[in-house]
Amino acid sequence: MPPKPPSPEEQMMQGQQQLMQMEVQEKMAEIKNKMEKLELDKQKMKLGQIYQQRLDSYNKKQMSQVESERATQDMHDLEQNLRGQADKLDQNMNDYILRKKVEFNDKIRNFLKEYNQNKKFSYIIANEPGFIFYRDSAFNITGDVIAGLNQIFSKKK
Repeated sequence: MPPKPPSPEEQMMQGQQQLMQMEVQEKMAEIKNKMEKLELDKQKMKLGQIYQQRLDSYNKKQMSQVESERATQDMHDLEQNLRGQADKLDQNMNDYILRKKVEFNDKIRNFLKEYNQNKKFSYIIANEPGFIFYRDSAFNITGDVIAGLNQIFSKKK
């Protein structure tokens, strides 16, 4: 005897569980991004400390006019160098975030291609605020998408 299909209440509970799992995964990714941002901020702070230490060492010295001009030029060069390093760190973080977003969207697209082989939808549209004015819940595939993505993500662990 084939297994009994889940009731609408069971399907709703399964959908809610899947949604909670995706939310947990999203929160984990958010925490990881925050930790990486903290590391970036730490590195930037270290660059600021290098600048401040150099400035303090110059301020403690009695210098001639020529030495003062060299110190000013040295501080200017150091500031430019540190700004360049900070900009590079920011760019690396932005590149990382962009790569992760593209990677995530590619996983969703690949899953939807496979999912749609049997369903034959003409369009599967993201439900972005203001983008869809009406939707028939009978065609809501969110539960299937979440379940499929959960399988993909659980395989990678």
